[in-house]
Amino acid sequence: AVLEAARLQTGRSLNDLRPRLDQLERAGLAGQPRPLWLSGMIALECTPLAVEQLAALPEVGSLWLDDTPSRTFGGPPAPAAAADAVRAWHVDRLGAPDAWTRGFTGAGVLVGHVDTGIAYDHPDLAGRMWDGGTAWPHHGWDAVDEDNDPYDGDTDWWHGTHTAGLIAGDGTAGTLTGIAPGARLMALRGLPGYYDDLVESLQFGLDRGVDLFSFSGGWTGASRALRVANRYNADVLMAAGIPWFCAAGNGDNQGGHLAVPDDIASPGDCPNPWYAPNGGGTAVITVGALTVTDVPWSGSSTGPVRWDDDNPYGYADYRDYPWPPGLMKPDLAAPGDLITSTTGGGGYVAYSGTSMATPLVAGAAAVLLEAAPGLSPAALAQLLETSARDITAAPATAGRDNHTGAGLVDLQAALDQLGEAGPAAVLTLHNDGVLPLLVSGVFDDGPWLQVAAPGGPIAPGGQAQLPVFVDPAGLLPGVHTATIIILSNDPGSPLLVPVVLDYGSGLSGVDDGPPPAARPRLDNFPNPFNPRTVLRFTAQGGVPAELAVYDVRGRLVRTLVQGVLAPGQQEVAWDGRDDRGRGVPSGQYFARLAEGLGEPAVRKLMLVR
Repeated sequence: AVLEAARLQTGRSLNDLRPRLDQLERAGLAGQPRPLWLSGMIALECTPLAVEQLAALPEVGSLWLDDTPSRTFGGPPAPAAAADAVRAWHVDRLGAPDAWTRGFTGAGVLVGHVDTGIAYDHPDLAGRMWDGGTAWPHHGWDAVDEDNDPYDGDTDWWHGTHTAGLIAGDGTAGTLTGIAPGARLMALRGLPGYYDDLVESLQFGLDRGVDLFSFSGGWTGASRALRVANRYNADVLMAAGIPWFCAAGNGDNQGGHLAVPDDIASPGDCPNPWYAPNGGGTAVITVGALTVTDVPWSGSSTGPVRWDDDNPYGYADYRDYPWPPGLMKPDLAAPGDLITSTTGGGGYVAYSGTSMATPLVAGAAAVLLEAAPGLSPAALAQLLETSARDITAAPATAGRDNHTGAGLVDLQAALDQLGEAGPAAVLTLHNDGVLPLLVSGVFDDGPWLQVAAPGGPIAPGGQAQLPVFVDPAGLLPGVHTATIIILSNDPGSPLLVPVVLDYGSGLSGVDDGPPPAARPRLDNFPNPFNPRTVLRFTAQGGVPAELAVYDVRGRLVRTLVQGVLAPGQQEVAWDGRDDRGRGVPSGQYFARLAEGLGEPAVRKLMLVR
């Protein structure tokens, strides 16, 4: 739903501009426009005269010259000979063999690998590539050359082949290098490239069902417009539930560092999905590099980062992490010095950089997504970061810091933590219809609740089990209520499942049977919306009522109604702003209506800027 809303919004904008763009093309002043729907942008090659004419149009919000290429964050300059081993050392350092013993290898998880391409004929990778059928016989898309053959274009270093091997290299040629040797890789060549190459790569993956993205590149010293544009992409990915693992960067890429708070590269400077204490969170999980002795690698970029400038989008919340103190980055660390992985010609080579650390964490995420399908970016980030091993070797410090984030990824500890929590319950979802049941999303309105989504369509007459996890940390003893929202192609969608948690207070006296009264109905129009939507409901009246808007992590965004309402039909508008009057970013939100002690009503809202 998020992605379709983004496509529709950009499509409308393009249609509004189409007559003028066609006129410019006929005059030889511009080329064919390309919708970058993920970013809410239109890419267009045009002359200075066309720029001048477009700038005068009220339909055009801003014009931006996409002239700065991205770069990779790892490689030689002096390639080291790869160690002759059956299993590379970094595999054990992250605890991957323990995960494999438990039966989790990343199977069933599709990783969107945005890099310089992949030598997909390498023996360790050939069996791990996405099957694109006859339409995409080479396992992905080349956004740089605009064709369907994303073979590694970096024939000096084979950077993309190296990073791909760190995710899913299965050791067929002699050395096992991948953390998730059961995962599948979609080759997306967008490095080195321009911003539109990155967006096209992400869009291709989103259109074809990737579960996460790994990006070992970016922009050092990026402009304000580029940083904000990357953050907008990360906002949409967050709303769509797709985590994006990004390299912190290698300082100034010449052996030194930029001055804080500008050392972390873009998009690695975007806020974390879970650790976002002062403002907005995005899908980006940023990775720094460690040496073989678990010391921060000297070239790994360090935080904090700043978000306190005006920007072309005009979003006040993009000034939510002012400097000082800024936002702590990176979020996690992994081995990144002399890392052995695959290279062109079917061999191996050892490289250094945050480019190497990032796919290792992406591989760990693939393993966790197999173990617990449906984890949101926030839940996945929380699991990886709360189970990480703290790094205290200088210049890192005890606890979370700006050199290693939460610490070294520990896959064994993450699985232990996942197992210890265990499902508090299991929902069984039956398909009683005659068509496959397609579940497009499973959400909840309780910050202590997490529900896994089914792994695919449910056949007619079939069923799927949805584990329900509860994290009571921070809850006071008592009875807590929430709602699970299941979106699907069923005519009665969404399905709302009430949840009652009796935490530490003894018997609650809550009847586990069906609710005695019908659940109140909460609607809104339009949906998706920009900039305003109207919520409609019938009030019971005479009892305390509250209508509030929450984000996908269960945080209160705006209280719209609080008090006793008159009985009857009610309409309340929400203008896409929080309680402090700040515009909130595009994405998914939930309106929750509660009256008295009755069952609350929940409505999913989709804001598209």
